Amino acid sequence: MEKQMNPNDDARDSIGNADSMVEYEHVDKELPVPLTDRERLEIGEDIAAAQSKAEQAELDKKSADEGYKGIIDGAYADVSQLTKTLRFGKKMTMVQCAIRRDYRLGHIRVIRMDTGEELESRPMTKAERQMGMNFDDGKKAH
Repeated sequence: MEKQMNPNDDARDSIGNADSMVEYEHVDKELPVPLTDRERLEIGEDIAAAQSKAEQAELDKKSADEGYKGIIDGAYADVSQLTKTLRFGKKMTMVQCAIRRDYRLGHIRVIRMDTGEELESRPMTKAERQMGMNFDDGKKAH
């Protein structure tokens, strides 16, 4: 076993010795030191906390990724719809239409009110003809 030197002992020996060329300086150095049982326990607790934090971050990331996936998918759906609208030069909009039921001729016509365009022209079904002959209150329904 090596003898441990205490710089203070040598410093006392050199005091008053004029030809001593020994100089001591105190410095701090990072060196390995054995852990105490208490330090081991604290480090174990820190490891468990760090592991838990990492796992929660992974769950949060997964949740955020799913949320962003929905946002991204929605944005691409918007791009697709807008591209179709631009390509065809038309968009789907609610337009007021008139339905003309001619019970005498047994015919139905659907007409756009904004342009006057006829959208549909067809014969009435039997059920539609019956609806026009509603005499419950003594008046014709249409």
